Amino acid sequence: MILGRKRKKDAEIGELLEFRFSPGYCDMAGGHHYENLHRDETGQWVIVSRNRNVFSDPASVKTYAVSEEAVREFVSFIAEKKVLELEDRKDSDLFITDYSPWSFTFVFSNPSEKSLRTKICTLAEYKMYSDEDRRLIDELEQRFLAMRGEIISETTEEDS
Repeated sequence: MILGRKRKKDAEIGELLEFRFSPGYCDMAGGHHYENLHRDETGQWVIVSRNRNVFSDPASVKTYAVSEEAVREFVSFIAEKKVLELEDRKDSDLFITDYSPWSFTFVFSNPSEKSLRTKICTLAEYKMYSDEDRRLIDELEQRFLAMRGEIISETTEEDS
C-alpha cells in the first residue's frame, strides 16, 4: 500500500497510515462530524465515525470494520487518479463564518526523511477546484464511505 511517488513540492510518500474525512457543516450549535480510517490496537483497519449535532448532546461513536482489500483499492484509486495533486490548487476567496469546511487528510509514512516519520496531505473546501476536480472529490468521498464494513461497536461519549 505504498504510493512511492514524489509530488512536486514534497518528499516521497510511503504507506497510508491514516485517512480523515470531515464533511462541511454548520457548527453554530457545537456540532462535530468526522471519520477516521486507521489501524486499531490489534492492527486491523477500522473507520471510527464521531458525530454530534449540538453541544448538549453526547457524541455518537461508531466503529466499522474495514478489509485490507478495501484499503488497497482505496490507495490504488488515490494513486491512479492523482488525488493528492488536488492539494496544490490555489486558495479561493470564499469563506463562511460559523461553518466547518469539508476536508480530507491523508497521513502517510515518510520513507525519504528520517527525522520526519509522517507526511500529511490535505484537501480542503476553500480552494479553487474545477468541475472535474469536484467530481473526483465526490468520488473520493463515496469510495471512502463505501469501505465501511460491519459495525464493530457503537457508543456515546459525554463531554468532560
